[in-house]
Amino acid sequence: MHVQWACIYVDMEVSVKRFVWALFAVAAVSSCRGTETSFIGTITDARCGGTHDWDEHGPVTTERECILVCIKSGARYVLVSGGQVHAIANQDHPGLAEYVGREARVTGRMNEDALTISALDTPP
Repeated sequence: MHVQWACIYVDMEVSVKRFVWALFAVAAVSSCRGTETSFIGTITDARCGGTHDWDEHGPVTTERECILVCIKSGARYVLVSGGQVHAIANQDHPGLAEYVGREARVTGRMNEDALTISALDTPP
């Protein structure tokens, strides 16, 4: 009878450990995906990224003009923050054109390959 209780205890301990590890794995995956995050960076275009070669686009004189020419010719908006280029999922966000070439605080959810913006404003 004593051995039987020991086996039940060991089985229960293994089950609890598996449950805790499974719960930890689910929490880790959930916390990495889809949480709202804020970045401070510059809204620019995917063609030029953070470096703009104005000679390539004709008679543009500012970084903002360069970005707008690239966007008009089919490039997509991106966010350059901390030396990294982040793709933007919702290209139709109403604040993107306003913040082109300017520093902005961008709040949104980072998914596998792109940032979905929920808010754009001037950084503090």
